[in-house]
Amino acid sequence: MSISVSDIVFLSYSLVAYVGVFTCLAVYFYYAYLRMDELLGYLKNCPAVLVRKAFIDSGPMGRLFVLGGVINVLRQPEIFFKDGGADPIDLKAFPEDIKRKLLRLHRFSCFFVVMLMGLFIALKLGVF
Repeated sequence: MSISVSDIVFLSYSLVAYVGVFTCLAVYFYYAYLRMDELLGYLKNCPAVLVRKAFIDSGPMGRLFVLGGVINVLRQPEIFFKDGGADPIDLKAFPEDIKRKLLRLHRFSCFFVVMLMGLFIALKLGVF
């Protein structure tokens, strides 16, 4: 039994995509469970984040929901400035290294999800 090049490409691609998604998810849970109080402390005057704070006690998905709010405020502050959902003073005081790590994590997770969607499309088209 021999493995074709197509099978090796499929296996490598899918392995990278799944390991990437689960690694990003593990890092999200790290921030959601171990660093959430610190993140909320930096954004204590942002209503867009504080509205979601009630979901922290509703389990893992609630914590990820709150973390998503924090990342959205950091990713697109101009949208939240318009409606008063973000405080410019809080965002200036937010540490750049944590902000950079969260935004990089968001980009990586979007990349891996796009990889999984490409894998799904390739399977539906019969490429593999």
